[in-house]
Amino acid sequence: MYIEHLVKVGKHFTYGQLNQTISQFTYLGSDANNKPCDGEKLGGHAAQNWCLLRLFPILVGDIIKNPLDDEVWQLCLKLREIVDLICAPKIHTNQVAYLKILIEEYIQLRTATFPENTLKPKYQYLVHYPELILRFGPH
Repeated sequence: MYIEHLVKVGKHFTYGQLNQTISQFTYLGSDANNKPCDGEKLGGHAAQNWCLLRLFPILVGDIIKNPLDDEVWQLCLKLREIVDLICAPKIHTNQVAYLKILIEEYIQLRTATFPENTLKPKYQYLVHYPELILRFGPH
């Protein structure tokens, strides 16, 4: 939904430009085995989508017009930061508190930006991650 919005509504780049950037990027380490899929729909494995999310600001960040004012771009960056913290091998208690704030801001911004798209249950699950991290780790 975010990439579609950045292409069709924001007109920041085309699917062709994104696909070309994805295919020409030099992937190293585990990213080389989990290169993102190209195309209009996100496909592939979770590791490929995670790779795309992590590298998305590097791949297209320089061509986003008015990045501070683009709510969808800000959603992408918040989601990336949330996933980075959730998938971290170790996280400090202060970072868990920050994660809680990030998740709340993300859900509010997503709801305001896409009011016609009701939130799926996974967003309610996301709210519980900070508590679960404090309870079960990683610490």
